[in-house]
Amino acid sequence: MKKSLGAVAPDLNVWTQTLVGTLFLAALAAIFERGAPMHWTPMAIGSLLYLSILGTAVTFVGLFWLVPRVPVSVIGSIPLVDTLIAVCLGALVLKETLSARILVGGAMIVAGVWMATRREERGVSVER
Repeated sequence: MKKSLGAVAPDLNVWTQTLVGTLFLAALAAIFERGAPMHWTPMAIGSLLYLSILGTAVTFVGLFWLVPRVPVSVIGSIPLVDTLIAVCLGALVLKETLSARILVGGAMIVAGVWMATRREERGVSVER
């Protein structure tokens, strides 16, 4: 993305990739799920809108906006931080228990992100 599509506007990039993915999945659904009933309930429509707008479009436009501005090592840590946030929200909102294993894993994620961003701050580039 950074090398080949850095000059493409983030919204155009996301729109094009989403369109191609939608067409591909629609073709697979037409082939493999022919005749399967569809249930368009308000919850199904709301879920589809939420996932397509906030979970895909807004998220990826933001990510593609970051790509030319932030080192790749930092961008690569985003999925790890997302997982850590999800686990913390599960503990806070759903009262899920945090085992020692989960706490150690969270500490490792924080340490890894700190090391990745620290190397960039000192001027040592890890990109090739």
